[in-house]
Amino acid sequence: MFQLRQLRTFVAAAETLSFTRAAERVHLTQPSVTEQIRALEDAVGRPLFTRQNNALALTAAGSTLLTRARELLAMADDTLHAVKGDAPSPSANLTLVAPETLALTIFTPVMAAYARRYPDAGLTLLTRNSAQTLSMVQDGLADLGLLHGLPAHPPSLTSEVLSSDAPVLVVPPGHPLAGRQSVSINDLAGMRLGATAPGCTYRAYLEAFLQSGRDLPAISFEAESVRGLIGMVAAGLGVCVLPHLAFWSALPGPGVKAVRLEGAVRDLPVCLVRPARMPGREPLHLSAFAGMLREQVLGLDQAVPAVDMQHGPRGVAVA
Repeated sequence: MFQLRQLRTFVAAAETLSFTRAAERVHLTQPSVTEQIRALEDAVGRPLFTRQNNALALTAAGSTLLTRARELLAMADDTLHAVKGDAPSPSANLTLVAPETLALTIFTPVMAAYARRYPDAGLTLLTRNSAQTLSMVQDGLADLGLLHGLPAHPPSLTSEVLSSDAPVLVVPPGHPLAGRQSVSINDLAGMRLGATAPGCTYRAYLEAFLQSGRDLPAISFEAESVRGLIGMVAAGLGVCVLPHLAFWSALPGPGVKAVRLEGAVRDLPVCLVRPARMPGREPLHLSAFAGMLREQVLGLDQAVPAVDMQHGPRGVAVA
């Protein structure tokens, strides 16, 4: 049977993917880390790590153990605090992952508030595309993930819709529609339309949107990033359709405007993805952060600044 100290060492190695960095985190020598990992592998009867091209990676058994080990360690900490009669503090390390849009607009403000409330907490923010975000949470390499859209996920994960992100039409300076409060899908007829690259969630969203009306333009230009796409719009290549948070996070230049787009297929859901656990078994630091995240999203329409980046802030509802 394995011991809690072995699980703590394993979690450190799994999160850093380095026995050297794991040794630094748990204040052991590297040979001690190696010895404890081998003891764990002997106990479970399966390898927990593989090494390819000098890079450490979790096996399937390692990914499963990582999820369970975090739960067991959290329960052990909670039990100790319950017996001692003091209140635990959500100060454990927390790894978050999301596409850049959601990382900047939603995760970072909550991380700042969380750090102020729990100054001993360790926080790591990773930016990945949607597929990689889902994979990292599933593999136990991140604790919480944010996604645009409703993800198809295995039973080991659970998703929660936190809010929705309204579509906007992004237009260059001086465009005839720049002064409108909102536009309809019919207003796109005859325009040059840009998009992110195939495989991007926003591209799939746009393609579904284009199927909702007649005489809508085909995609004329594309860019790998949201920032690059908005730069092309600013240069006069045409217009594009994006979720509002994607527009805001790209920090568009002066005069570039986002106009509310009516008649879209739907607003794009913003989902929180996390490991599926039995009720009451979620580690305290995850529950605390998720609660603050919900509070942040409830005030999202007040938090998002004006879409007119030239004339200063004003309130815009995004959900």
